[in-house]
Amino acid sequence: MKKPLLFLFMCVMGISLCAQPLINEFQPNAPGADPDPASIELKGVPGASFSGFISSIEADGSTAVVDRLSAVSGTFDDCGLAVVEVPDLENPSFTIVFSSDDPTVGAGTGTDLDTDDDGMIDNISVFGTVFDAIGIPDASNDEQFLVGAQLGGTDFMYTGDEPQRVFRTEDTEELVAVNDPVGNEVYRADGTTVPVSDLAFDPTTTNFGFKDGILPIELTYFNAKLTNDNQVELNWRTETEIDNDYIQIERARDGKSFEPIGKVQGAGTTLEAQVYTFIDEQPLKGANYYRLKQVDFNGTFEYHKVVVVSVNDDKVTNLFPTFVQDQLTVAADGFAQVSVFNEAGQLVKAFSINGTESLAVSDLAAGTYHVVIEQNGTRETKRFVKQ
Repeated sequence: MKKPLLFLFMCVMGISLCAQPLINEFQPNAPGADPDPASIELKGVPGASFSGFISSIEADGSTAVVDRLSAVSGTFDDCGLAVVEVPDLENPSFTIVFSSDDPTVGAGTGTDLDTDDDGMIDNISVFGTVFDAIGIPDASNDEQFLVGAQLGGTDFMYTGDEPQRVFRTEDTEELVAVNDPVGNEVYRADGTTVPVSDLAFDPTTTNFGFKDGILPIELTYFNAKLTNDNQVELNWRTETEIDNDYIQIERARDGKSFEPIGKVQGAGTTLEAQVYTFIDEQPLKGANYYRLKQVDFNGTFEYHKVVVVSVNDDKVTNLFPTFVQDQLTVAADGFAQVSVFNEAGQLVKAFSINGTESLAVSDLAAGTYHVVIEQNGTRETKRFVKQ
C-alpha cells in the first residue's frame, strides 16, 4: 500500500467522533532548551472549527495560580488534528486546561483561582466549558495541587521524573506519558506501565499534527557546512513527503530563540526522494543553530533536528546533531583530537578524527556533555545533549 493511501486509511481509522475537542499531545518538559513558543496538538471532529483558551495552572508547591494563558483557534484537519502554539510552558508541576472561556476573566496570568487555599478552585464556572484538563507533577508532594480531576480531566501520578511527552494512544485514546530522561517505560495516569512492545511506533517521538507512525516527511539527513566565502550551506534530503507545502529554515544564536530566515518550497505529496539546499548568506559570528520547520498545506507543522555551525575569524568546526541518540558527527578541517566530558567534568570519550567523522555515543547516559576539539594549537568547546 502506498504511503498516501495508508495515511488516508489511518486518518479514517483514527478519527475521534466526539464533539468535544481534547488535548491529544504536548511536551510538559521538552528535550533540551524549552521551546518558545510551545506546541500543543488538539484532537476533534475533522473539518470542525474551534476556539478557546489554553491555560497552565501552577501546581509547584502552590495551588491554582494561572501561570500561562493563550487564546487559540483553528480548524481540525482531515485526521481531526490541529496544532496550536502557546507561550513557553514553565516546566511541571502544572495542570494544562483547554476551555471555552478565559479563567482569569481578563485579569491575565498571576490570577489565583484558589484564594482560600483549600485545594479546590473557587469558581469552576470561570472556565466556561472545560474541554480537557491534564495535571502533570514533577514531585510526589505536588500531586495534591493538581486540578485536572476537579475540572473533569485527568491527573497523573508522579513516577520518578518529569514527563517529556504526554499523548493519547491511537486505539483507546488513553492518556500516557514518557518520562525525561527517556527510559523504557510508558506510564498511564495511575502510574502503571504500558509495555513499549504493545505500541506500533516510537513513543518518544513527538509528531505534532500527524498520526503516530506516519510522518509528513521522512528526513534522511540534515547537514550544515561553511563555504569558502563564509556562508553557511544547509542540505537535507527527504525520502517521502505527504502534503508538504514548504520547509521554513530557522536560526538561533543560543539554540533556543529561533527566528525564520527563509523557506524552501516542498514537493507536496511524493514517494520520490527530494534533495534541498539553502544558503545562509549572512551567518552570525560564533554559534549558528539551525532547525527545519515543515509546514503542511493546512498549516500544521513539525520541527526537525537541530544542527550547529560555529563561524569564527580563523577556524570552523561543526558538531551535529545537538540532541543525539546514537551518532555524533564532528566536522573539522583536517586532523583533530576530540574529548567528551560529562557535566561533572569527567572524560568519558576520546577520539582522533580527520575531517568529518561520525562518533558512536549510544553507550553514554542521558544528559548534557561538553566536547573539546583541539586542532593546530587551537581549542574549541561545544555542547550536545544525549537523549
